[in-house]
Order: sequence, then C-alpha cells, then structure tokens
Amino acid sequence: MQTSKFNLSAIDSLCERTLKAPLPKRPTYAFRGQDVKIPSLKTADPFVGTSKTNVYTGTAMLGVATMHKSNAVPVFSEQNAQDISKMRR
Repeated sequence: MQTSKFNLSAIDSLCERTLKAPLPKRPTYAFRGQDVKIPSLKTADPFVGTSKTNVYTGTAMLGVATMHKSNAVPVFSEQNAQDISKMRR
C-alpha cells in the first residue's frame, strides 16, 4: 500500500476554510476481505438437453440453391430456380 503524499485532513481543513462550508463526507474504499463468500445459485438440474433440430416436412420446396458466397436459399418454383441460376453477383 502506498502512503499518501498529502495529509488529507489538512487539505480538507483548507478547503472548508476557503469555501466556508463543510465538505461532504468522503467514501471509504476499504478492501473486502477474502472471508466473504457469496454462494452460487443452486439449480435442480445442471444439464440442459439439446434442442430439437428443425426439419422441413412440407412439399412446396423443390430444393436448395446456392447463391453468392455459398448462401443456401430454398427454391419453391421452377422460375425461381432459373432466376437464381442466371444471377451473377
């Protein structure tokens, strides 16, 4: 711990005389010791199951097309598939 270069009570006294009013109380910043233990939250089950995977079960989608930079998009019509195949960037 470093020792303060200034005497705080002397500085407070000088400020009070200059301002002609008492200074507000300065908070203390004491080190919280290692003896304080905060318990963690107790939960009933620490394990969480995996989420169900989403699977398309409909018949409207014809397939999946790849657009710019390997972006997969669903294809729902023949015209949509032709448009995607003709795209450049």
